[in-house]
Formats: sequence, C-alpha cells, structure tokens
Amino acid sequence: MAARLIRIMTWNANGLLSHKNELEAVLETEKIDICLVSETHFTKESYVKFKNFSTYHTIHPSNNARGGSAVLIRNNIQHHEEQNICTDKFQITNVSIKTKQQYFTVGAIYSPPRHTITADDYKQLLQSYKSKCILGGDFNAKHTMWGSRLITTKGRALSNALHEEKWDVVSTGKPTYWPTDENKLPDLIDFFIVNKISRNYISVEEGLDLSSDHSPVYLTVSDDIIMKEANPFLTTRSTSWEIFESKLDENLGENINIETQDDLELESIKFVKAIQKAAWESTRQTKRKQFGINFPREVRYLIAQKRKLRKKWHETRSPNDKRILNNACQQLKRLLRDFKSVTLNSYISNLNTDRSSGYSLWKCTKQLKRPIKHTPPIKKTDGLWARSAQDIADVFAEAFSKTFTLDDSSTPTSSSLNLNEHAINNHTLSPVSVDEVTNVIKTQLKDKKAPGFDLITAEILKKLTDNAIIGSLGSTLHM
Repeated sequence: MAARLIRIMTWNANGLLSHKNELEAVLETEKIDICLVSETHFTKESYVKFKNFSTYHTIHPSNNARGGSAVLIRNNIQHHEEQNICTDKFQITNVSIKTKQQYFTVGAIYSPPRHTITADDYKQLLQSYKSKCILGGDFNAKHTMWGSRLITTKGRALSNALHEEKWDVVSTGKPTYWPTDENKLPDLIDFFIVNKISRNYISVEEGLDLSSDHSPVYLTVSDDIIMKEANPFLTTRSTSWEIFESKLDENLGENINIETQDDLELESIKFVKAIQKAAWESTRQTKRKQFGINFPREVRYLIAQKRKLRKKWHETRSPNDKRILNNACQQLKRLLRDFKSVTLNSYISNLNTDRSSGYSLWKCTKQLKRPIKHTPPIKKTDGLWARSAQDIADVFAEAFSKTFTLDDSSTPTSSSLNLNEHAINNHTLSPVSVDEVTNVIKTQLKDKKAPGFDLITAEILKKLTDNAIIGSLGSTLHM
C-alpha cells in the first residue's frame, strides 16, 4: 500500500486578500492539503473563501490590518479548530487533524519583529501543546541552527526553548525573506517546528511560486517512513572483481586509429560505458537495508501476551481482566527499559575510532543534530536576487564565462600554432607506457575520493585489466 502523505505549506502573504487568486492556483498545482499563512492583515470584518478549503484565522489583538495568521485546510480532511492564541507577541491559529494512522495539531504562527521575546515566553508557548504538533510560519527569529546567516536575540531564545522542550526544527536552509531594500540581505525566518514527530516521516522543500516578499516552504508528512534517495553507485561489497575483469575484456571493442578529436571523444565514451557495463554485470543487486531493533524472545513473547490480554478485556470488560492487563503492561515496560539500558551501554562501550569497527565513533557523531547548512543568496547582474535554481545557474554561467575568457594579448600567434602543429605531426611527444599508467593508478589515486559523474571510482580503476589499459593507449593519434 502506498504511503499516505499530507502536504503542508507555510507562507507569509503580507496581505492575504491581495494574493487570493494566485494562492488558489498554487494550492491546486502543488497539491497542498494544509496551508499555514502568516501576516494575513485581517480584521474582524475580513472574510475570504477558498474553493474546497475551510479557513480559520486569528487577527492582531489591535484589530488593525496587520499581522495575523490563518490555516487553510481541505474539506475532505477530518479536523476541528482548537483554541487560538492572540497576543502582541504571537498570533497563532490552531487546527487538529486526524488521519488513519495519527492525530496531531497544525498551527500557523506569526511573531511580529518589534517585540522582545524571552526563552521563557517560547517555553510557555511550546508547553501549551501536549500532543503531536507542527507549527509553521514567520517567526522573525534567526539562528544558524535552522539555516539563517546570523543569530539574533530572539533566535537564541527560541533555540534554547526548543532544545529544553525537545522540539525539532525543519527548514530548507535557504532564504525565505527577500527584502526590497537593496541594503538588506535575504535571510531565513520562515520554517517549521515539530513536536513528537520523527524526522524520518518528514521531508521539506522550498517553493518560488508566489509574489510576496517571502518564499513558501513545503512540508510533507507521511504515515510511513520517507526514505532518502540512495547515492548512485557502480559497485558494492558484493561485486565480483573476477567477473568484472572478464566482462570488461568482453565489452571492449577492437582498437582503432584515432585521427580526429571526434574520434577521441567517441572512443572515450565507449571506454567509459564498457567499464560501467562490466561493473553493473558483476554486481549483485541487493535490497536496501531496513534498520531496526532485534528484540529478545522474552520481549516479543510479552508483547504477544499483552495483545491477547487486551483482546480478552475488550470482550469481557471485567475489572479482574483489566488488572491482569495492567500488570502485563507494567512488566513489559520494565523489561523494555532494562533492555534499552543494556543495549545502549553496550553500544557506547564498543565505540572507537579504529578501522576494525568501521570507525563507529565518527559514524555515531554524524547522527547528532547539527545546524542546517546556510545557503547564501546570490544577486543577478541586474541587481535582483536569484531565487530559482535556473537563475542561480545563469549567474554562475555568466561569471565563469567572463572569468575564463582568454584575453586578446594571450592569444597564440600563428608562429606558435605552426610550431605546435609541427611538434604533434612529428610525434615529438613521448608516448605513455602501460607501466606509467598503472603506477599512477596504484600510487596516486585514493580509494576514499568521491567519483565523478561517470561514477567510476579509484577502486574500479585499480581493477582495470591489462587489456583495458593497453586498449586505451594502443590507438595512434594523427590529429
């Protein structure tokens, strides 16, 4: 069965009514189930309706057209409105939803920048949510922990509160606020904070579809674990290098004379494809590992017993059966607590930095929470900020084209060109021997280096057969 997904969007509208039509289009094209809006600028007299959505909102306590938040939720999602928060420091709209697998609260938050908010203020807010919760919106708080370029007082206070209350931050690490003032830099102030929901069930991405000075952020929540895409590879530990060498010799064609640059490029492509095909044919395809805890037999037995006792109590509703069930639950809790303690102590005691353990200590530290990497904004030549991936790529392409353009003064003269042609035509360049290539591969290539686009690693190159190396060098150049 496919995983059930809920797609949540947070966005600072800077006036919701003026962006209603374009927001409606994005809600449909991006398949948004819940939209958390900041800065609606609503008052008590404001009204808005979105097709197929129910709308709940919270205004600024002054009833002026500023601040405020709103939650837009699809009508086919079972939900009900919760108590909202309407203060000068926070305007939060809360809605509880129920899926087939879980029940949690979503909230749209707007926190105006002008007010001083302490860690205790944030802690009091977080403690008001007792169950699973997702809050998204404009916090106007910056911290490198969620990808901002600097740390502000509010950001430090929020970070401390989240750490103490064991909440998590979910953000893209990319700017979400794009000021029109050229003297101000874009930064990240729109993000999500979540409580009691594992990051394994969450993915986040940026959006660039709306015309506000803020970018939307999309959050996907799944009832099943969201698996990250594995890095592509050619070989694994199960690769048979004997088969690789045999297949490589089969895949290599006959040597041809290389007379033009096109011939050279064509033969290079054929050589790379021959290596890749040999690697795939010699590597057994394995399923992705599913990591979990191997509980002992007594734990599994007690879980089964508890299930039977619960079923019996549901049928009889007897106080005595309820007492027996409670005792079984308590016994299971104690056993699980002891098992977890023993397992954790054994795991920690076996951590070390040796190769024999697969550098387990360093792998363990990688799992610790680290600040989200900040992605700095880039300006285009016209002075506007590059928001989309295409805009950023165009900026780099233009910069590289200017940087690596040859200056007229460095253009080779005709005499030097004739000299180079004479040198090539007369084969004054010393040919490369097989031993030289083999020595470079074995001594200068490091196994741990990441491969290029062709995925050919140093380990694969070190397994090349003599025929492959001879074939790559045996053609005669006549360019």
